[in-house]
Amino acid sequence: FHFLLLDGAFSDHNAGAIVGAGGTILFTMDSGLSWQKASLLGDTAIRLNAVCFAGHETACAVGTKGRIFYANGLRLWRPADSGTKADLNDICFTDVSDGWAVGDDGTILRTRDGGKTWLDVVSPVTKRLEKIIFVGGRGFAVGFGGTLLAYDAEFKSSGSVREKRN
Repeated sequence: FHFLLLDGAFSDHNAGAIVGAGGTILFTMDSGLSWQKASLLGDTAIRLNAVCFAGHETACAVGTKGRIFYANGLRLWRPADSGTKADLNDICFTDVSDGWAVGDDGTILRTRDGGKTWLDVVSPVTKRLEKIIFVGGRGFAVGFGGTLLAYDAEFKSSGSVREKRN
């Protein structure tokens, strides 16, 4: 493989995926003993920054130019309309339907159908968001400038780390 690989995830002991530059998506169905290149539909001249499983063989990957790809079966990945051109840096699913993505310019997106459609979520920041995680019903997004957002029913600045306002 000739491209930079940036992220990987497993749904169980067997099914996994790795994403990276050049629109690269590799998948395994045998615990990583062998990897195969997946097929992508649409614009593949992008860097994929993160991948997350929503179910056993259902996954989504996010990347530059607001690109999101989803797969049911890992061999074929289809584009989903994110509604943004901002680079997307991370993705997280809380169950098979509910997922979140974060990116540049404070971008926060949410899906409720396993990654096929995405909606913009009002963000209280404009800084680049790097990671998003959920524990139970609470979510946290972190990014540049010490940005830390907490989610309960909406994203808010959390704790003593806040975005600097001009």
